[in-house]
Amino acid sequence: MPSLISTWTRNSAGARNVVALLILCVASALLSAVPSSAAASNSLCSGYDDCTKRGYADGGYQVNDRESFWGMYPGRNCTNYVAYRLVEGGLSNRRPWSSTGMAYNWGRANHSAMSQTPTAGAVAWWDRGVGGASSAGHLAYVEEVVSSTEIVVSESNWASDFSWRRLTKSGTGWPSGFLRFEDAGPTLRATAPPTISGAFRIGEPHLASSGTWSEQPRKVTYQWFSDGRRIPDANDAAFTPQLRQLGTQLTVEVHAVTPDGRTAVTESPSTSPLAKGTFAKEGSTSINGIVEPNEVLTVAPASVQPLADRTRTRWLVDGKRYLVGPSLELDETLTGHSVSVVTVARSPGYERLRSASPAVRIGGGPSHSRLR
Repeated sequence: MPSLISTWTRNSAGARNVVALLILCVASALLSAVPSSAAASNSLCSGYDDCTKRGYADGGYQVNDRESFWGMYPGRNCTNYVAYRLVEGGLSNRRPWSSTGMAYNWGRANHSAMSQTPTAGAVAWWDRGVGGASSAGHLAYVEEVVSSTEIVVSESNWASDFSWRRLTKSGTGWPSGFLRFEDAGPTLRATAPPTISGAFRIGEPHLASSGTWSEQPRKVTYQWFSDGRRIPDANDAAFTPQLRQLGTQLTVEVHAVTPDGRTAVTESPSTSPLAKGTFAKEGSTSINGIVEPNEVLTVAPASVQPLADRTRTRWLVDGKRYLVGPSLELDETLTGHSVSVVTVARSPGYERLRSASPAVRIGGGPSHSRLR
C-alpha cells in the first residue's frame, strides 16, 4: 500500500497552442480498455475519492488537472497526467521533443530514454494497439516496482478516471517499454512546512501559514485534510472545522508556484484531535414578568453563538430544582420564596453552556414588582 506523498516539485506553464487540444484526447477509448488479460492487470482503485480512501495518492493532480503540462490537453487523460508527474519531479515544463505529444509518440521520439527495465518514477509506455491501448497509445506513471515482472502504476484516462493498477508481465497488458527522463533545472522546495494555528475545536476558525520556501513563490494555494482525507472545498488559508471533523486531526497541503511556473507541494504537521466546540455567550439569562402570586414568569435566555440546536430551561425555588419548562406559574405557596432560572444551550459537538439568572423574591411587598 503506498503512502500519501507529502512533497513534490514541478515546473508549470500554460498551454501554448490549440494543437494541445488534439493531444491524446482524440481517442476517447484511450485505455478505457486497459490491458485485456485479466491475469496481467489488477485494479487497485478507481476515481480520486476511492483512491484517496484506499491510500493511493494522486500526486496533487486533482487540484492541478485544469493546467496544461508539456503542452498537453488539460484534464483527465494519460499524457497530461504523466507530464504533470514528471514536472512535479523536477523536469522543466517544456516538452523535450518537438514532434507530436500523442502517447504513441513518446517512446518513438525518445529512443535514448527507453528501457525494458521498470523503475519507480519512470513512464510506462504502450505503443499503438499494445495491451488494450487504442491507436493513440497509452502512458502511466510507475509508482512501485515489485519485481522485474510486476509493477504498480497510476494513470489518468480520457474515457475513464484516475486509477491505480498492479501489472504483471503475463498476457498482453505489459507496457511496450519504460521511459526515464533526466531531471533538469533547479527545483522549488519547502525549507519549513506550513503550520496550523487555532483553538483546535470545531466551530473555531483555523489559519494555515504558507510555510517558507527556497525562493519567493508567486502564489500559494491550500488544501485541507481531516485524518488524511481531503476536505471538499477547503481550499483557503482559513478553515473552520465542523461536526464531521470532531476528533480528527487536521493537516494542510500548500501548493507554491514561482513566477516562472515551477511549483512544489508541502504538508503541515497534524494538529491535535479536534475537541468539542464552545458557545460564545452574549448577555445573561433573565426573568420576565410580575413577581407576585397568580402571575406567570417567562425566561429570556442568554444569546449564544453559534445558535444552539435546543435550549433547556429549569426553574429553581430557593436554589432547588422545581420545574422544567419555558414559563413558571406562581401560586400562593411560592410567596416569600426566591425564584431563579437556569438555561442550558446544547448542540451536537459542542460543550453545554449553562447560564443562570439572578434570584427574585415572590410577593411580600406593598406593590407589584414587574421584571423587564
